[in-house]
Amino acid sequence: MEYFWTQGSRFEFREGYMVYDTPKAYLPWDQALRHINTAFQITKSSPAIPATNEPRKWDKRPDDAVIKAHIRSFGQNYVSHTEETKRNGNFILRVQTKRFAGYLEVARMIPDQSKTSLIVKDAFPISQDNFVEWLITGTDPLLRKQGQLP
Repeated sequence: MEYFWTQGSRFEFREGYMVYDTPKAYLPWDQALRHINTAFQITKSSPAIPATNEPRKWDKRPDDAVIKAHIRSFGQNYVSHTEETKRNGNFILRVQTKRFAGYLEVARMIPDQSKTSLIVKDAFPISQDNFVEWLITGTDPLLRKQGQLP
């Protein structure tokens, strides 16, 4: 039997989440610290959101101000929209958006010299998409894109 990696495209790591490099991180803490080499703590986040082609239906065409407000609610991801009036008078507004890769601020943590606690080694911004890629491959995708890794 062959296995394949599958996943959805909506990621939402949240503030306070911890990701460890070993499942032994869930042993009692004094034991876990002997096995942890790296941990990531999410300090700030916004979710990754898939592209949409989302319809909104009204019984009749609303005022222009209502339509504009609905379109503005999609923010920076807005691409375009189409309007359609059905024979029965229903009005459909379909808004297309581009994918939003999400945003994270992450603290990379390592054990202190005595392996009694984790300390912050560094902190960095990264998209939710790139963070998921890093977790899957074990390689920092930004360093690979900059040519610093094979």
